[in-house]
Amino acid sequence: LVSYSGIASATVEKKFPDKVLIKIVERKAVAVAFTEVEGKTVPMEIDGNGVVFRIGAPIVQTNLPIVTGLTFKNPREGMQVNEKLSQLFVQLDVLQKKYPVLVNEISEIKIQPKKYGGYDLVIYPLKSRLSVITDKFLTDESLRYMMLILDVVKDTNLEKDIIGIDLRGANAVYIKREAGYEQ
Repeated sequence: LVSYSGIASATVEKKFPDKVLIKIVERKAVAVAFTEVEGKTVPMEIDGNGVVFRIGAPIVQTNLPIVTGLTFKNPREGMQVNEKLSQLFVQLDVLQKKYPVLVNEISEIKIQPKKYGGYDLVIYPLKSRLSVITDKFLTDESLRYMMLILDVVKDTNLEKDIIGIDLRGANAVYIKREAGYEQ
C-alpha cells in the first residue's frame, strides 16, 4: 500500500481469530506547484514532507498556496523535492495545522535562490498587489508581521508608491517604485 504515492503510511494489525485491520494515512497537500509533462503545464500537489504525490489530477483542496521557482527534470509521483527546500514544506504543514487563516492569506510563494547558496522567499499575499521578501523561515510570527506591515502600508496610502516590502532584516524596508515604472 505504501508504494502508492498518495499514501503516507499503512499499518496492518491482525485481530484474532479472524479479523485484519488496515489503517491508512493519506498524504495531505500543503502546496501546489506546476510542472511541464509532455508539453503541457500541469499541477502537482506536495505534502508536508516535500513529497510530490499527485501530478496532473484536478486539485482537491483549492486554498493552497502556489509554490513557484521549483524545477524538475523528470517529474513523477512519489519523488522528493530537494532536501534544502523540504523545510519550507514542513513549515507550511505546521502553519496549516495551527494557523490555517494565516496560510489562506498567501497566494504564491516564490523560491528565490541567493547568489551564494540558500534561498529567500517572495510572498505574494492574496489581498495585496505588493510582494514581500522574507528569509526562508516561515512562522506564524513572520506571517503576522507581514500582514501588519501590509495593513500599515495600505492605511498610510503608501501602496501606490512602492512595489514590495523586504522583511529580511531587523526592520521592514519598502522597495520604492522607480520613476516611469508602472505595473
